[in-house]
Amino acid sequence: MFWTDWYREMPTIERANMDGSDRSPFITTDLSLPNGLTLDPNMQQLCWGDAGAKKIECIRTDGVGRRVITEDVEHPFDISLYGNMIYFSDWKV
Repeated sequence: MFWTDWYREMPTIERANMDGSDRSPFITTDLSLPNGLTLDPNMQQLCWGDAGAKKIECIRTDGVGRRVITEDVEHPFDISLYGNMIYFSDWKV
């Protein structure tokens, strides 16, 4: 499983086994307010919106291939994958 931590000093995306064991940081750099995770198990990729950085990114679940999907998104809040399309909500503050 994957989850985000908005801790302002060092936001992270973390992972663990479904029983909570083997908890570890997954992404620790270039994050601001990560939220709205979605996992594509077929493509083995994790995508998220970052409300502070105003962008949507994806990375393979092995930690390789991090890439920006789109930038200048006002406040991405939730995200979902369907086929090869990414859908997200934008929560303007």
